Amino acid sequence: MKQPYKVIVWGPGAVGKAGLRELLRRPEFEIVGVMGYSPDKIGKDVGELIGHAPIGVKVTNDKEAIFALDADCVFYTGAFPADAESMERDLIRILESGKHVVTSTSHHYPQFHSQAYMNRLEAACQKGGTCIHGSGENPGFWFERVALTLTGLCSEVEHLKLEEFVDCHGGTSAGTLYSVGFNQTVEQASVPRQKVAKVWEEYHFGETLALASQALFNRPPERIERKSAFHTTDKEIVLSKAKGDLMDMRIEKDRVSAQTHTFTAYLDGRPRLTDEVTWYLKPENAPFPIKDQHYWRIQLEGKPVSLSCEFSAFATLEGHQLKRLDDPTSVTWYITVLPMIQAIPIVCSHKPGVVLPSVFSHAVPDYRLLEGRTDVVG
Repeated sequence: MKQPYKVIVWGPGAVGKAGLRELLRRPEFEIVGVMGYSPDKIGKDVGELIGHAPIGVKVTNDKEAIFALDADCVFYTGAFPADAESMERDLIRILESGKHVVTSTSHHYPQFHSQAYMNRLEAACQKGGTCIHGSGENPGFWFERVALTLTGLCSEVEHLKLEEFVDCHGGTSAGTLYSVGFNQTVEQASVPRQKVAKVWEEYHFGETLALASQALFNRPPERIERKSAFHTTDKEIVLSKAKGDLMDMRIEKDRVSAQTHTFTAYLDGRPRLTDEVTWYLKPENAPFPIKDQHYWRIQLEGKPVSLSCEFSAFATLEGHQLKRLDDPTSVTWYITVLPMIQAIPIVCSHKPGVVLPSVFSHAVPDYRLLEGRTDVVG
């Protein structure tokens, strides 16, 4: 059995910190480096950064030092890239340096992009003998694995929809929340969001819907449309800082306190796949009924069977606790990082190239397409 995998965490924000906590808890992994951006994190011991005892590894912003480190895998949880090409250059360097990549930020289905894009990525993987895999919660686990697996209970898919309702309060900085539209006017949130929306369409929900389309219908979508709705509060909302929490924020009256983004993939001129995310700040402030604080619903209209499935996440089912006393981490962040962490041994032992998620079978237009199945698109 292999010695502990040497892992570098790139981007110790809310998701990255959840990854650090879980990686440090597991004996299968060793943290050998952390690449950060925030000035208040640089030089800080990684253990202290997440409220643990020091581990002797400090956060750095020296990319060249990270590229030179001896490691098996880079656990990439960088923020939405304002400069996508810069992110791509970093990932190419990592792959060429002989380190695999598991990322929540992109590369769920890079085949969605041009052949030139894929050629560059594959060349880097071949040069370094490495792999890259995009995973996480959504995009990632819910649509690419759970929703697709459910289609194994029908033979034809008319429409597959995932709905996500997530409380963004807790563990996320005020600056990050503002950057995606919270505490802005609707006008402010709508116009500057075009850059963020482009990233979502190209790297996040665009890729995951294209993956599902290829898996279920054996062809890419004709187009993907996005619709956004921003909800404002009719009163000031004070989000007080809790122990171990990054949140310390006020939402002013008539500013955005919740938002919904709907991404729809069309085939044959009809909507066939939908990924809809709704983010809000605490249930009592949501402008719509909230079933559970972290909640997902999958609606599958199919033949001869249709399904409706609902999922709620808690730190423990006893009393429906949302956090454990000794851990301020949101369960959504753990749901994001655990599929990534579990993928590390698979990615590190895979032949060089892009690694896609694996589902044994699901609805396809011709069952012969399932022959030799190794991943969701075969």
